[in-house]
Amino acid sequence: MLHRMDCMAGSGNLDHWNFVRERYESMPEEAVRPQPLITGSRVDCRRLPTRSRFFEMLRAVEDAQLEGP
Repeated sequence: MLHRMDCMAGSGNLDHWNFVRERYESMPEEAVRPQPLITGSRVDCRRLPTRSRFFEMLRAVEDAQLEGP
């Protein structure tokens, strides 16, 4: 929706937004958001200093997965 609002506030042309929306809707869910490589339930977090650090590391793994090699 942010992209749509940006298009409307600028030129008012929604061609790019329509293209991206159609492309997104045609992609399978696993291509948009694949299964995580690792989840909190698979990690022994007893040795981690804080819970927030643990979630920070999980987010870093997810970011790397989504960005690719």
